[in-house]
Amino acid sequence: MKKLSHSSFIRAGVFLSFIAAWVIFYHYIDYSQYLTKDKISLIIGFIRDFVVRFGIFGPIFFIAASCLAITINVPTIFIICFSVITFGEITGAIISAVAVYIATTLIYFIAQMLGTNFVEWLFGDRLKKFEERLDKRGLLTVVYLRLIFFMSPVLNWLLGITNISYKNFFFGTLLGTAHNIILTAWLSGSIIDLIKAGDSLNPVWTPKLFLPFCIGATIFLAIRIIDRRQRIKRTITEKKTA
Repeated sequence: MKKLSHSSFIRAGVFLSFIAAWVIFYHYIDYSQYLTKDKISLIIGFIRDFVVRFGIFGPIFFIAASCLAITINVPTIFIICFSVITFGEITGAIISAVAVYIATTLIYFIAQMLGTNFVEWLFGDRLKKFEERLDKRGLLTVVYLRLIFFMSPVLNWLLGITNISYKNFFFGTLLGTAHNIILTAWLSGSIIDLIKAGDSLNPVWTPKLFLPFCIGATIFLAIRIIDRRQRIKRTITEKKTA
């Protein structure tokens, strides 16, 4: 087993302390007090006022705040929704996409700097097998993982501590998540318009929701079918080589 240097222990300690601090923070914060209709309206109003106050710099500050939020593992779907609420569907989708890809880039380089040696020591052969797959089919593997798990915080950090190149990491993330960002922005904008109009949110009876819902469901089912076939294929291959 690979020995860990003193500096690697220090970097691993910083990395694990960072994660532990946010786990404790999320555990003790009371989300319910912020999820009332009045509170959400106040938050939306504050964000919009902030953007207007800074003019052309508003989107830049929003992207910076979103990058920080994604880096500390705030669910990406919240960022996309707030971006659409603030800027509208098309502009919101673009701004949230920029924030997502900048944030994942930051996570990649932070993970590379802090956690590589420690995780290699911790997971040993299992990480090596995963990295061998990334070496052979790095881009396709990242696309596949992103299609299955989207912007899972665990996946963001896991990919960052492997030996995958930044080029494969970035373009794999781009190809595997762009459709989800577009669909989430589309659905968010449609839901906001329906709430304002007082219409039904049932996708079966609401044409404005029906199309994006069907597209999203179709993509989801297709990904699950591909995932199942890949698992069966790997199982057969492992049995033959055993």
